[in-house]
Amino acid sequence: MGEARLEIGTGGEIEFPTELCCNCASPDRVGPVDSELKLTRYFGMGGSEYAFTWRLPYCPECQVTASRNPLNRLHVVLVVGVWTTALFLAATIGQMALGRNLLEGNDFWIALVLSTVLVAGFYAARRPQGQQTSYYQPVRIRKLRQKFTSGEVTGIVLGFTNRLYMRRFRERNARSLAR
Repeated sequence: MGEARLEIGTGGEIEFPTELCCNCASPDRVGPVDSELKLTRYFGMGGSEYAFTWRLPYCPECQVTASRNPLNRLHVVLVVGVWTTALFLAATIGQMALGRNLLEGNDFWIALVLSTVLVAGFYAARRPQGQQTSYYQPVRIRKLRQKFTSGEVTGIVLGFTNRLYMRRFRERNARSLAR
């Protein structure tokens, strides 16, 4: 499913709707769950992480998604890199043990293709169940607006996978929405 985004200011209180699950929009047996939403910014070899903990409403079937941080492209690239390295080393050691070059110098490329297929298959299998709109957290921090000099957060761009929940959020926070 796609994701819709809203920017809110940080000057007032943010109110999350509590009458329906933020993932599947079910009104049944909904309860608040402390959800840590993170945004990581990378700068060369380092980075900084911003985390906000909000009580978001989940039904029992969707509670497991409250702690699943959304996919990060850099993370996926790193996982492919680790698998590529492991497969390349296994192929190299295996060929040395056999005393023959079975892959004709294509060890790295075969390891890269295999690792990409493995990782893509793993993440493709992680699909929402039932009426869920996301396998991961359905409310996400996508961007922060900050003052340049102090770093003070002045706005937060939130992503919502459930459009009904986003509409209810927009209604409740109309005064805080960035214009």
